Amino acid sequence: MADANEKARAAVALLFKKNPGATTAEFQEAAVKHDPSIKKDNARSFHARYVLSHKRAASAGKKKVKKTAKKTVAKKKPVRRRARRKTAARRAAGISDSQRTALRRLVLARDKQVVATLTGSNAQAAYELAAELDGYIDELMAAAQSR
Repeated sequence: MADANEKARAAVALLFKKNPGATTAEFQEAAVKHDPSIKKDNARSFHARYVLSHKRAASAGKKKVKKTAKKTVAKKKPVRRRARRKTAARRAAGISDSQRTALRRLVLARDKQVVATLTGSNAQAAYELAAELDGYIDELMAAAQSR
């Protein structure tokens, strides 16, 4: 900013006071009248050197207005929405709570068998457990359809 011509800077300041919404080209025309060497500056460098400092000073301390207002939501509403979504997902799956309980009981029983088989070193039992998988799936489907 030390290389800025003071007469040109004063002309830009005067125009800014009269018309803060003027374009950079208008500011540059006013400055060129006092110092023709400014004409060689491109608009971007001229704006940074002469105009921007005035705009920053004018906007200092002003609060920016938000374009959209935020909705105020109570803390309990998002929790309720999540519960509704879970219920809607259950209904969409077509599984009632009693069906879900019966399926959960079957899966837990199967898990106990798997854990017991894997903790022992009986490879034959593990193979038989895998072979019974189709029967297990049939039990799950029957439990889901029965209730």
